[in-house]
Amino acid sequence: MNISKKTNVFLQEVSKFFDAEKSYGYLKPYACGGNESKKFHVDILNSIKAVAIIFVVFYHLAVYFDADRYTFNEVFISIRKIIGALGVPSFFFISGFLFFNSTKAETFKFSFAGKIKKRLKTLLIPYLFWNLFGISLGIFYVKSGLATEKSYFWDFNLFEFIWNSKGDLPLWYIKYLFVMNLFSPIFYMLFSKHVNFWIKRFLLCTILFAFLLLYHVYYAYTLALWFVIGAFFAIEKIDFINLAAKYFYTFLFMYAVSSAVYLYLHFFKNIDFSYNSYVLIFGVPFFFGLMARFKIKISDTLVRNSFFIYCSHTFISKICERFVLVFHNIDTFSYAILSVFLLIFQIAACIFAAELLRKMCPRFFRFINGGR
Repeated sequence: MNISKKTNVFLQEVSKFFDAEKSYGYLKPYACGGNESKKFHVDILNSIKAVAIIFVVFYHLAVYFDADRYTFNEVFISIRKIIGALGVPSFFFISGFLFFNSTKAETFKFSFAGKIKKRLKTLLIPYLFWNLFGISLGIFYVKSGLATEKSYFWDFNLFEFIWNSKGDLPLWYIKYLFVMNLFSPIFYMLFSKHVNFWIKRFLLCTILFAFLLLYHVYYAYTLALWFVIGAFFAIEKIDFINLAAKYFYTFLFMYAVSSAVYLYLHFFKNIDFSYNSYVLIFGVPFFFGLMARFKIKISDTLVRNSFFIYCSHTFISKICERFVLVFHNIDTFSYAILSVFLLIFQIAACIFAAELLRKMCPRFFRFINGGR
């Protein structure tokens, strides 16, 4: 079956999605599957999170390179916006899905308090610890000469420490994730069975439109909307893993086309607005479908340390940043090799630190890692 026929089948399935008489139950719910199905979903979700953390580290690599010295930087930044940017929306989507998965209407008001209490341990404590650790390490970097931005670590107040994640900037994701958890009762009411079918679809389309329209202005806020999208799929009992796998080639086609349009506008028309929001709309389901359709399983070592890597990789990046400064005007091939090396080095260093702490200080490690 060629791409056009697959696209037609996909569009027919989308129309079923908006058909009140056919939509419910047209996909096998994740929560209702057998033990083998559940294990498959758990393995795929863990693998998605592990690959997503690689995307996040890759996305942050571009900050080391100065476009004036590295002619390949523009291409690298474009690639990170197409591939690396898939990491955070994937995390938000999965978090929203898991928060509401298997939640029953009659027990939600009781389970909500328990879920928030659990996330005080899994999100808030690591957020505060890693920020404090980052501020302390930043002071050390300044005094030792590894960093020169002295004002960055001295000129801040308590609000900036708590809300702006001054010590560890990537932790903004944890901050917004916790906020989205607090607003979860609203999301549940919006998508509950008591709400009209068409209203729920309209709200979902509005959220997607808001993401496309406002992504380049309110980057972090709009990415958090993926939590709501994940919540919708969980509350509606739609198996997004099987859906993404079933229409993998359609999403691949749409992802490839939107990526090509983005690169064309960027390099040939010099249009620098965030068209890659359209890329993410198709890229995230393509990413999920890729992992599920081909049953890609990632090393357990990377899976169990993915949260630690997310929290700690920026501290390793300071070493990488100093290392990069010794290179000037390297060629494209050397640039690519250096990027891959730094990516592997950061992840390997974080895994080594995590495994060492887990073995030598297991209680402390669980504390700073949110009980993971």
